[in-house]
Amino acid sequence: MTSVFSAHVAATLAFFHVLSSRDGALLIGPVSLPVLAVQIVCFVLLVLSMTVGLRSEMGKRAMQFVLLEDGTVLCRAQGSELLYRPESGAVDFGWGVWMRLRPDAGVVGGVRRWMLVSGNVRPACWRGLRTWLRHKAYRASPDA
Repeated sequence: MTSVFSAHVAATLAFFHVLSSRDGALLIGPVSLPVLAVQIVCFVLLVLSMTVGLRSEMGKRAMQFVLLEDGTVLCRAQGSELLYRPESGAVDFGWGVWMRLRPDAGVVGGVRRWMLVSGNVRPACWRGLRTWLRHKAYRASPDA
């Protein structure tokens, strides 16, 4: 959540810095827009974006992934348990893991996309997640 907040604060400061050096007006082709109006619009858009980003990160707190030996993922959230299988193409960046999970056979739902950073996972489990992704996730996968 800190990285989402920090990125949005940095973007806001950059917008205000660039726009404040425009002498009161921003020229877009033949149209001259007042800088204050552009700053307000940018601020509102960044606050909305930050709100969506923080809500997404808070939603991850309520979820629990159980990595199973057969390469599937049991996802527990709000009292329900669903089985997913990682699609090929998952990426381990070292600082983060990007996965696309599709529902296992018989599970209703669409593909879920997850970007997990080490802060989303208990420190003792981070290395286990990365190892599981490399060695177990595609073992029994039909599309690997």
